[in-house]
Amino acid sequence: VVSQEPMLFNTTIEQNIRYGREKVTDAEITAALRKANAYNFVQSFPDGIYTNVG
Repeated sequence: VVSQEPMLFNTTIEQNIRYGREKVTDAEITAALRKANAYNFVQSFPDGIYTNVG
């Protein structure tokens, strides 16, 4: 059985996306957010991708 619960680390959105791939560029993070249709949602937070979550 594989859990379907989302999990976020207690850090920023950016670091959650970057997890496991330290050399990800900001452009790649933006592209990932756009592909996930999450870019506008994340940008709506006061600190954008630097918002703490988890």
